[in-house]
Amino acid sequence: MEAVVCGIFDVIFNGKELSWRENQLLYRDNPIEEDKYKPVAFDSKVRIYLNEGKVVYEYLPTLWDVNPRTLEKRLSKDDYPPYISKEV
Repeated sequence: MEAVVCGIFDVIFNGKELSWRENQLLYRDNPIEEDKYKPVAFDSKVRIYLNEGKVVYEYLPTLWDVNPRTLEKRLSKDDYPPYISKEV
């Protein structure tokens, strides 16, 4: 993957956490097997907040299958796990 373009919206800082939403424009080729790829896009909800004095980054993706000719997106049957990282 050389580049990903995302639209970012609903940016909110409420004094306790920073959150936003991302829609991946176009698609990217996601590896599924050795030398095989699947065109997909991720839409996500993202938050950065404090938990017990430590910074937490939370990325909650929704995976879409993409038709690369028409750029039509369909909700994927594959499940993609959330990514949560916490300061140690």
